[in-house]
Amino acid sequence: MGDACFAPFRLLSCQSRQFGHQGMPGRVLRSGCVQVVQNLRIIPDVLHPRSKLSEAVADEVGEVVYVPVFDTTRPHVGPVAVLEALLLARATDSMLVANFISVAGSALAALQVR
Repeated sequence: MGDACFAPFRLLSCQSRQFGHQGMPGRVLRSGCVQVVQNLRIIPDVLHPRSKLSEAVADEVGEVVYVPVFDTTRPHVGPVAVLEALLLARATDSMLVANFISVAGSALAALQVR
């Protein structure tokens, strides 16, 4: 979370375990597929802890990307984690989601996860 406006959300989200299995990260863990949410406000509260975002910060979020993380030494296990990225609406990169997925994939591969 590079933008300081998300620091309180990050802290609250990390402390909350209720969204892990039933929310978007849980869906990505089960499917093993990348999910992109283009409008955070259309997701029910049970799927994303957006209620923990202030209105001002929620307005800053353009898209949310969920990337499954696989242990390359044990790919048969399926995803072992989910990377969640809140992308800012004010971003000027028209390929932001695609570029994020590419960069995240390269970074995860360097860590021997994918």
